[in-house]
Amino acid sequence: MSLFYNMFTITLMISAPIIIAALGGLFSERSGVVNIALDGIMLVGAFVTAAVVVVLDPTGANSKTAILIGLIAGMAAGVVFSLLHAYASIDLNADQTVSGTALNLLAAGITVYLCQIFFNQQRTPAFIRGITRIDVPVLKDIPVLGEMFFKQVHPTFYLTIILVFVTWFVVFKTPFGLRMRSCGEFPQASASMGINVRRMRYFGVLVSGALAGLAGGVMVLTQDVQFTVVTIHGFGFIAIAALIFGKWNP
Repeated sequence: MSLFYNMFTITLMISAPIIIAALGGLFSERSGVVNIALDGIMLVGAFVTAAVVVVLDPTGANSKTAILIGLIAGMAAGVVFSLLHAYASIDLNADQTVSGTALNLLAAGITVYLCQIFFNQQRTPAFIRGITRIDVPVLKDIPVLGEMFFKQVHPTFYLTIILVFVTWFVVFKTPFGLRMRSCGEFPQASASMGINVRRMRYFGVLVSGALAGLAGGVMVLTQDVQFTVVTIHGFGFIAIAALIFGKWNP
């Protein structure tokens, strides 16, 4: 049974960034913009997060603060990078698939280039500590479930669960979510009702960038000890597949 419990906690660790990135894709696609650049945005978020953690905490003495700042920086980098996709797709009316593919290619090149500029190698230095596993008091003593969900589990799993419910509530239970979905499904009708379709679509793409950047940061801090160009290794595309199989529902 111990082998099963270990495999289950590893599954939770691996699934967290996939789910977070997929939630980001949900916001973009529900607003009417296909975002296949999730993989590239995750790569940028992972690089920025790892670089910030290495620079702020080279000795591992203050890892929690550095990790928090690193994840926030990764989200910000994801927002900035996704602006390229938003501008090309919404303002320039470019093919959304081509734009997303271009961002994926750009991310692979620019992250390696920046590593070479800042660290004189094609990867970041290894950080001392990433996101460590935790035990949840009391709940970890529950038979079976305690071993599976509350013992030696990364806290990012709980963050993921919270984000799932927040996304569901915002998208399906608020007037704002209704307007956003209408912009994706019936943009002309939405515009006739006075809804700013362009603004809604920008919001969707930028939120997808923030969540994909966060997903990249979570992935590099839980599954690796440094950033490399293969850190994400296609997890963004897996997130897109999960989103499609989930029928764009949290």
